[in-house]
Amino acid sequence: KSIDNIDTDKLFERDPIYALETVYVYLNLLNLPGIKTYLAYRTIDEQLYEKYILPSIIFKVLTSATKASHFSLHDLQKLNDYSETLSLILNCVQTEIYSCTTSNYSKTTTSILLFVCTYSDKTVLIPNLIKTDFVKGVAECLKKVHELHGRQSTLLINIIDNICRHEDGIIALNSLQALEFTKEIQNVDNLMNEDDIEKIVLVRMALALGRTLEQLENDRTCPNDAVDHLLQLITAAEQSQDYSHNGLHLSELLIFLMILISYKRPLEYLLEHSQAKFDNKTQSTTQFFITSFLKFHENVSNEDPLKSLTMAAFCNIFWNISRRHQYQKELKKTEEFQKLIKDIAEKKEKFESLQQVPKFIDNIEKA
Repeated sequence: KSIDNIDTDKLFERDPIYALETVYVYLNLLNLPGIKTYLAYRTIDEQLYEKYILPSIIFKVLTSATKASHFSLHDLQKLNDYSETLSLILNCVQTEIYSCTTSNYSKTTTSILLFVCTYSDKTVLIPNLIKTDFVKGVAECLKKVHELHGRQSTLLINIIDNICRHEDGIIALNSLQALEFTKEIQNVDNLMNEDDIEKIVLVRMALALGRTLEQLENDRTCPNDAVDHLLQLITAAEQSQDYSHNGLHLSELLIFLMILISYKRPLEYLLEHSQAKFDNKTQSTTQFFITSFLKFHENVSNEDPLKSLTMAAFCNIFWNISRRHQYQKELKKTEEFQKLIKDIAEKKEKFESLQQVPKFIDNIEKA
């Protein structure tokens, strides 16, 4: 019980090397015979594993360590040795989802989904998941998403969204027709709470990332409230200390917005009609993004693995805004903003990048 009260995220957030070492230690723990047997069959020592060992200790620590780790291509190769382990934990979730008739899923299932969501958020590792048929397993779970509780279904859709951030992941999901299935989820008339809004945004993100530019341009189903909901999540992430909201990093949300406003109608709505509310009520949408951009650049280290991706997404958004002549003056108002953009274009600012950058994003200097 004592570990339930420990903020395991804080144990690792300042030391990514220690975090990465812990990931491998805990993956090895999952290879212990007793744990493997329980994950495969869930028939032995259920009280011990279900109440204490798995959700409260192993997956809680493993998730926090994964979140803080900076994975490289070397780790991608090394993690291939844990393919059986990854398959086993997803199979554990699938078994419960398909056998449980009450939708009262165990803490272990929820904790595994949270770990998988965090693991798949490290885009460089997506090829590892594809090799283990992990993507296929997630796609199968997606068919039961309507029967899952709010938090669990949101995690599952978030995993799909994470997979879509890698080109190979999109190919894998399209081959399984998983993205077609997600369309059903967005047909919700009433969004009752924040969790539902987040879920709908996640589905739309996955669909946007998983479709061609031609398909997106011909799509007229994305309503204006999608922009408002997205801005709501961007505002929440922008105000957070780690620039995340419910596991969604600011970069993910900005990339989705960047895709949406590549087309005239959503861009016009964003700049002229959006109902989103900012802390500064007199602030325009363009000013909000300029302020957020400068704040993010100042507060986040250039060594942060997500800084390059986030800055590139910001710059792509500014480029889209600049296509509207009436907003070019507003973009030129802030001298600090102008200087930073110039420094980036001239490569005076350099950022470390360990995350996979989608091909449809112009590199930061070009944007």
